[in-house]
Amino acid sequence: MLSKIITFISLIFNLVGLYLIVNGTDNFILQYSSLAICFISMLVFSFEKNFTLKLLRTFLFIAFVGFIIEVIGVQFGIPFGQYLYGDNLGIKVFDVPLVLGLNWLLLVYVSLNFVSIFKLSIFKQSFLVATLMLLIDSVIEPIASKLGFWYWIDGAAGFYNYLSWFIISFLAVLFFLSRHNIETNKIAALHYFIYLIFFIVLRFFL
Repeated sequence: MLSKIITFISLIFNLVGLYLIVNGTDNFILQYSSLAICFISMLVFSFEKNFTLKLLRTFLFIAFVGFIIEVIGVQFGIPFGQYLYGDNLGIKVFDVPLVLGLNWLLLVYVSLNFVSIFKLSIFKQSFLVATLMLLIDSVIEPIASKLGFWYWIDGAAGFYNYLSWFIISFLAVLFFLSRHNIETNKIAALHYFIYLIFFIVLRFFL
């Protein structure tokens, strides 16, 4: 029952966000994108069935490494290419929004929980999760600048951005699965599709 209530709340939250962005109040609502990521993360992680100190350390490590990779990317153009972040993702440290570490973790977690339904080998799960994360990135990239999230110096994401996304995602999942046996969090699995559909709709209307 609780999971259905949480799913309903999340759907309403995302539908309201879509409506406000599509209908011209984007400058207002998009300023709170970082809070939206934190809120969705709270909903998703609250249904993790095997939360331990070891799992928390793994979460923190993935979030920290994700953030550091973004810092390197912004400062040196490696490995994604040359880009910079706008103001709509919140407070920045070294020109990178702090919420990016959490967002990396959230994307890995929801993608992995969906893939875990199929009971594949660690390598196959890692490969499929990386593919799903690459799909998310490819949907967001064309509208990221319109949303005030990030801007490419050359105007658009290049091949190395997508290649790097895939490799980093693959390694993050491989690291996670080498330390933990995952028991599917259905709320997290569902949120992969909520996340994906949210940006597909935005891409259609923006």
